[in-house]
Amino acid sequence: MPPGSTVFSVSNRPQPTRIQYGANLSAAFQFRLQLALADFKGIQATVAREAGLQLAKVDTERPQPPSDLPN
Repeated sequence: MPPGSTVFSVSNRPQPTRIQYGANLSAAFQFRLQLALADFKGIQATVAREAGLQLAKVDTERPQPPSDLPN
Protein backbone atom coordinates (compact mmCIF):
# COMPACT_ATOMS: atom_id res chain seq x y z
CA MET A 1 0.00 0.00 0.00
CA PRO A 2 1.51 3.36 -0.96
CA PRO A 3 2.16 6.02 1.69
CA GLY A 4 -0.82 8.29 2.20
CA SER A 5 -3.54 5.69 1.81
CA THR A 6 -5.64 3.51 4.09
CA VAL A 7 -7.75 0.43 3.36
CA PHE A 8 -10.95 -0.28 5.30
CA SER A 9 -13.02 -3.43 5.35
CA VAL A 10 -16.65 -2.36 5.48
CA SER A 11 -19.26 -4.94 6.47
CA ASN A 12 -21.80 -4.06 3.75
CA ARG A 13 -19.30 -4.00 0.85
CA PRO A 14 -17.72 -7.00 -0.86
CA GLN A 15 -14.44 -5.19 -1.65
CA PRO A 16 -12.25 -3.20 0.76
CA THR A 17 -12.54 0.57 0.57
CA ARG A 18 -9.32 2.50 -0.07
CA ILE A 19 -8.87 6.16 0.81
CA GLN A 20 -5.95 8.09 -0.65
CA TYR A 21 -4.94 11.40 0.93
CA GLY A 22 -1.27 11.79 0.01
CA ALA A 23 1.92 11.21 1.95
CA ASN A 24 2.06 14.79 3.24
CA LEU A 25 -1.23 14.28 5.13
CA SER A 26 -0.44 10.79 6.38
CA ALA A 27 0.39 11.63 10.01
CA ALA A 28 -2.57 13.99 10.41
CA PHE A 29 -5.00 11.50 8.85
CA GLN A 30 -3.75 8.59 10.97
CA PHE A 31 -4.04 10.69 14.14
CA ARG A 32 -7.60 11.74 13.34
CA LEU A 33 -8.54 8.19 12.41
CA GLN A 34 -7.20 6.96 15.75
CA LEU A 35 -9.26 9.62 17.57
CA ALA A 36 -12.40 8.71 15.64
CA LEU A 37 -11.98 5.02 16.39
CA ALA A 38 -11.34 5.78 20.07
CA ASP A 39 -14.55 7.80 20.17
CA PHE A 40 -16.49 4.98 18.47
CA LYS A 41 -15.08 2.38 20.89
CA GLY A 42 -15.49 4.63 23.96
CA ILE A 43 -11.78 4.54 24.82
CA GLN A 44 -10.93 8.23 24.49
CA ALA A 45 -9.36 8.36 27.97
CA THR A 46 -7.03 5.46 27.16
CA VAL A 47 -5.88 7.07 23.91
CA ALA A 48 -5.37 10.43 25.65
CA ARG A 49 -3.33 8.77 28.41
CA GLU A 50 -1.15 6.93 25.85
CA ALA A 51 -0.59 10.16 23.92
CA GLY A 52 0.43 11.91 27.14
CA LEU A 53 2.92 9.14 27.92
CA GLN A 54 4.39 9.40 24.41
CA LEU A 55 4.75 13.18 24.75
CA ALA A 56 6.45 12.78 28.13
CA LYS A 57 8.89 10.30 26.60
CA VAL A 58 9.71 12.70 23.77
CA ASP A 59 10.36 15.46 26.31
CA THR A 60 12.79 13.27 28.27
CA GLU A 61 14.70 12.40 25.09
CA ARG A 62 14.99 16.00 23.91
CA PRO A 63 18.63 17.05 23.69
CA GLN A 64 19.77 19.80 26.01
CA PRO A 65 21.16 22.98 24.46
CA PRO A 66 24.89 23.53 24.88
CA SER A 67 25.72 25.39 28.08
CA ASP A 68 28.53 27.42 26.51
CA LEU A 69 26.42 29.48 24.07
CA PRO A 70 27.29 33.20 24.06
CA ASN A 71 24.58 35.62 25.21
